[in-house]
Amino acid sequence: MMFDIDDIELLSIESKRNIKDLDLATLDSLVEENRKLLGELIKSISEDVENLKDKRMRIKVLRKFKNKLIQVYKQNESIKPKEEFSNSKYARQTESNVGYFKTHPDARFVEDEYLKIVKSYGNIVEFMENVYQYFRSSFKLNPSDRKILWDIVDKTKTTCSSLGIESADPDILKKVLSDPYKNIEMIDDICDIDEEENGKDVVINSFPYTVEMPSFTVNGMTKYKMNINNSKPRIYFIQKDSCYSKRVRPIKDKKVEKSSSAKKMKNNDYSTSSYQRTPKPVLLIEDKSLTRHSNYISSPYFYHYKKEEIIQDLAINSQEEQIFRTPGMSDDEIRISQEKINSVKVKSYKK
Repeated sequence: MMFDIDDIELLSIESKRNIKDLDLATLDSLVEENRKLLGELIKSISEDVENLKDKRMRIKVLRKFKNKLIQVYKQNESIKPKEEFSNSKYARQTESNVGYFKTHPDARFVEDEYLKIVKSYGNIVEFMENVYQYFRSSFKLNPSDRKILWDIVDKTKTTCSSLGIESADPDILKKVLSDPYKNIEMIDDICDIDEEENGKDVVINSFPYTVEMPSFTVNGMTKYKMNINNSKPRIYFIQKDSCYSKRVRPIKDKKVEKSSSAKKMKNNDYSTSSYQRTPKPVLLIEDKSLTRHSNYISSPYFYHYKKEEIIQDLAINSQEEQIFRTPGMSDDEIRISQEKINSVKVKSYKK
């Protein structure tokens, strides 16, 4: 996945959760609230996915839904703070109960348990970004499917906000992507710059997202922000080319209207603009079978960074030859990538 400065407002999130004082009782309530929020999101998105008319898109979204979003819900569902505390080592530690810990013997347990909860949040962000990518290149889908994809993104953003997830300040991100070397110090603790420059256009593989975390000392609770991305966001310099599809913008998004391009959008319509980009050299797969499906969402080329992504995008019912293209890759990189693909058994699905 790659994003640029135009995507910042669309994927921006402001946290609505404010942790004032976290103890065992409030943590238990917070976990229950998480289960409710995630349960409602899952139910709503399940209905949205079923309403997608394009079968290929429905399968793609469903995969991400099961592998990312459902896993977060399962992890939160398994956490039972009060029950776990009574059986933990923290319940038996009394010799160090001084200061704040004297009145809050569960403080260290609460801190560790809250960390366990938010560790899965990166999967929610990845789900949102993946569906956003599908939406962005959905210019060949019918309007109702395009609207459903954006609704999924928007609903996920709302839930993220309620869970306490927030993106880096949009104005700071714009400055960083406008001139990375000059402004990287603004977010250098949560973002890296790739040293290899393959062009003049600036993209980032994920926007930084954080959660406010509690930290306890003898003097009480303090707070700090922790990055929740599954991997540290990285900025790349690339050369945009013709192998990428147009991007589609959502309807009537208040934050989008702040940008000059959004002001050009008409009500109840989608605005498309040329958007081409090339990531760092990675393995390309051309699936010939996709060219036969006129309603498929994008170019028949896929860019991959993980073996799992390569496997999941192989055509489900295709018997066509898969052609591998390797722009900018060394012989060793090509060999390693092909070995990874060939080592995985791909199931054959029947209609």
